[in-house]
Amino acid sequence: MRGRDEFNFSTNLPLADAPIPYIRNRLTHLTQAQHARTRPA
Repeated sequence: MRGRDEFNFSTNLPLADAPIPYIRNRLTHLTQAQHARTRPA
């Protein structure tokens, strides 16, 4: 997994300024991408 700042790097939006539905959507996407990166080939 990448560091804890991946949300800011991936969205270019500070967490405090993001609406809740947007955060949920992006975190779901980031979690899926992280899982795919760490899954054995």
